Amino acid sequence: MTWITVKHLLQKTWFYIKNYWWVGALIALGFVLHKFFLFDKDVLGGLYKEKAKQNEEELEVINKAHETERKEKARVEKDHQLVVEALEFERAKEGKQVKAEEKKRIKEVLEMPEEERVKALSDEFGFEVVEVEE
Repeated sequence: MTWITVKHLLQKTWFYIKNYWWVGALIALGFVLHKFFLFDKDVLGGLYKEKAKQNEEELEVINKAHETERKEKARVEKDHQLVVEALEFERAKEGKQVKAEEKKRIKEVLEMPEEERVKALSDEFGFEVVEVEE
C-alpha cells in the first residue's frame, strides 16, 4: 500500500465523518435512550415478532393467490381444449375448419366470468346450454 493510497483512504474517511457524524450520534443516542429510559426492555423483540407474523400472513396470502391463479389458468386451458375439440367436431360434420381467430376468441371468452362465458359461447359458436341437476 502506497502513501498516496493511504492518504486517499484517510481523506475519504474524514469526508464521511465530517458529513455523516450525525448518523453515529443518533445511533449512540438511541442506544442510551433504549438502555436507560425504556421500561419494557423487549420492545424490539416484540416488534420483530409482530413483523415476522405479518410477513408470514402476507406470504400465505400471496401463496393462496398464486395457487388460485394457477388453478384458474389450468381450468381455462382445459376448457379451451374441450371447447375447441367440440367446435372442431361440429365443424367437421359441416365440412369446415375452425379458424385461428375463432380459437383466439374462444380463449378470450373462457377468461370471462362464468355467467358471461356461457352466454357468449352459446351465442357466438352455437353451443347448447344444458343445466345439470345434482
